[in-house]
Amino acid sequence: MEPGCTNLTDAVRSVHHLKINGYSATASIGSMKAKWIVDGYEWEIKFYYAYERLQWNGRRRPVSTSTWAAVTLSLLTEPRDSDVTASLSCRLVDPSGDHGPSEETVISKVFYHPQDDYQIQFVSLELKNYKHRAFLKDDSLTIECTITVVQELPEAVIADKKQNEPLPVPSSDLHQHFGELLKSQKGADITFDVSGESFAAHKLVLAARSLVFMAEFFGAMEESVAIKNEITERERIFALRAKRSSRSVVIEDMEAAVFKAMLHFIYIDTVPELDEDPDAAEHVDEEPEAVGAVMAQHLLAAADRYGLQRLKVICERKLSGGIGVNTASTTLALAEQHNCSLLRAKCVEFITASPETLDAVVETEGVQASGGQLPLCVH
Repeated sequence: MEPGCTNLTDAVRSVHHLKINGYSATASIGSMKAKWIVDGYEWEIKFYYAYERLQWNGRRRPVSTSTWAAVTLSLLTEPRDSDVTASLSCRLVDPSGDHGPSEETVISKVFYHPQDDYQIQFVSLELKNYKHRAFLKDDSLTIECTITVVQELPEAVIADKKQNEPLPVPSSDLHQHFGELLKSQKGADITFDVSGESFAAHKLVLAARSLVFMAEFFGAMEESVAIKNEITERERIFALRAKRSSRSVVIEDMEAAVFKAMLHFIYIDTVPELDEDPDAAEHVDEEPEAVGAVMAQHLLAAADRYGLQRLKVICERKLSGGIGVNTASTTLALAEQHNCSLLRAKCVEFITASPETLDAVVETEGVQASGGQLPLCVH
């Protein structure tokens, strides 16, 4: 992974050439100046032809002097903020290209007020200095000056390389936490006895998912359930039967495996028992579409009993996609009992698809056990 890079500053740079023609004749003037606009600020550069620089010995006494060129950078306008930072670099250049530029000298300064200035002494102009004398051609001298204004970026611009990329959000793991809660049984305050097996659970979780459990554990049946008409009269009677203060509830007319699957759905919102298992058909003498249909039928009844509408729809879809000769009659009876109109229509459509299918369904064990009669809705 590449490291991020944060830009704290930016810079505006402007390069200009000061060309001094007739250097020998104009040197007596002492200085010359020019003005430039860089980053909205007006700057003035002054060039001094002959600047006497003292040479010092170890005892802090001048021992000789040498002639240097000097350049002064001045700010002429008010800083936009409290200050402005700028740098000036100077070097001699040969416009003909016969020689490369001289060594560059750079200074940097923070300017607070107009007329603030800073001087740079950058090169000896003594003619006996061969290197520098080479730049004095035809009595003309060219100095390249570069003004750089440093800009501090506003906070909104200071950004990591990937700041504009959306931050990935982890997938929800709420179901995992509730699954661990069910598995660990920590804080469980209710136990269900179902067909000889015990299941520990949490009243608040059950009540949050099911209006029947809400009424069973916390009352307010008339207000929260009856008025809203969200559960049937049969479910109300079942809920009122329970002892709300008891820490143990006996569940009748339900297999332990079905209650366990329903409890798993309440906590985790999935039904693994209804997932397709291609190997399951090898262990039963039923057609492939019958695999899982029995569990789906039992879970549909449990979902209707406890007002778990999403689970009920899941079971309906499972059964609708797996209607076969051996399951059509029992699924149709279940749809009639629990008011599943779409599932009922699917069953009728399958049974009446052809006379052969109708005869095959009538001959199944389930229909024969009921006297060979199908529900009236088929006729």
